[in-house]
Amino acid sequence: IDTTVNQFSLEIQDNWFFKPSYILDFLIHVYVNGEKTALEILEQQFEKNSLVHHLKGEKMKLEEKFKNGCMEITNDESFGQEILDEVLKKAVEIKTYKGFGVRIYEDLLDSPIFKHKSNMMFHLHKELLNESTQNVYKFCKDYKTYTEQWIKSNIVKFCMEKHYLTNQIHERRKTNIDFVIDTVQQESSKAKDNKSNVSAWFELLMKNLTEGLFSEELMETAEVLKITINQETIKNLDTVSQMMIKGLNEEKKSGKPKGYTFEEITGILESLSFNPIENLIRERIGCTEQCPFCGCVCNLGIDCDKTSQKHRVALHRPKGLSGWSHSDSGKLVSSICSTDISTEKTYILPSKFNDEKYRNFKDVATDIPDWEIKTTTGDGPEFWHRLFAMHNDAIAEMNKLKPADIPKGWLEVTEPKALKSLEIMYTDLSK
Repeated sequence: IDTTVNQFSLEIQDNWFFKPSYILDFLIHVYVNGEKTALEILEQQFEKNSLVHHLKGEKMKLEEKFKNGCMEITNDESFGQEILDEVLKKAVEIKTYKGFGVRIYEDLLDSPIFKHKSNMMFHLHKELLNESTQNVYKFCKDYKTYTEQWIKSNIVKFCMEKHYLTNQIHERRKTNIDFVIDTVQQESSKAKDNKSNVSAWFELLMKNLTEGLFSEELMETAEVLKITINQETIKNLDTVSQMMIKGLNEEKKSGKPKGYTFEEITGILESLSFNPIENLIRERIGCTEQCPFCGCVCNLGIDCDKTSQKHRVALHRPKGLSGWSHSDSGKLVSSICSTDISTEKTYILPSKFNDEKYRNFKDVATDIPDWEIKTTTGDGPEFWHRLFAMHNDAIAEMNKLKPADIPKGWLEVTEPKALKSLEIMYTDLSK
């Protein structure tokens, strides 16, 4: 401005001149107004080219593009969730229970109670010392039903001890969830590397997940989802995979299930393709035929053919435990059949012969050829003495009979003596 003022000289008629101060004020005014106008022009240009102006002008297009993007993500996530719910979770459950019955069965066979039939029979008889008369009598009359229930009950107890079943299911589920996650990640990575389409990816994923599962329901679901893939456009396979993996990790983080009840455990075991209850009963119960006199079960671990393999019992028990009585006195019988066959005693057995005819005990081998009853001396193991002495009166009352006349010594058999006798019984049988 100073330079301009020094050079500025405006001569008007009559030699009139502007004063330098006026010229300075005028130029300052021109400068300020020029700057203001320039700023207004720049501001208008900036507003025209600003993001806000752009967004206002492109609002409809941008909103539509945003909606379409959200829809793509939503479609991919929805599809991932559908595969998770309809296939992956079901595959985990099927894999968890596949072969589970065999595992439980093997663990049961390795347990102290079920390791051998003799072990099982020892524990079963040991518990009789503290059972009610009703249960003792039921065992003596209907060994098969009682023992099947006893085995079933002890299997469930085994599954409840130390939360065996809960822990097994939890660990198996975690292992199978990890397997499914690894499978999803591997197949997604392969699809990306090979630039495979979604249909090819899904088909390989299903093949690896369902191989060996033999689940018609799962295969049908997979087929339905294949059709969905062909109809829907999946934009981002990573979104689908991430949705599935996220859901599987949430499943894995969920805590252990609560302890199962007796009924729930029974339901789980009976639902398995290999039912450990049925198979253990079949393996350990053996022949269930009972002596037609005292009710002792056949000792053989297999079904007998009644000819080359006859039923037999190593140690018979007092017949009164099964309700046998003397026809003349109405008293329960305290003798055992393996000693009776060497006497002149007689018996009536309508359940076997369907008549009221008296037969001789010494002719049992001829009259009942499917049983081999060997002659013994004495009155049997002390275990049976204590058990009969404990329930003599109650069994008589249940059958409207009189108690047996039992030797005084039977009343004096203690529980430790009875258990020692029981140990000897099943040690001998296991040899």
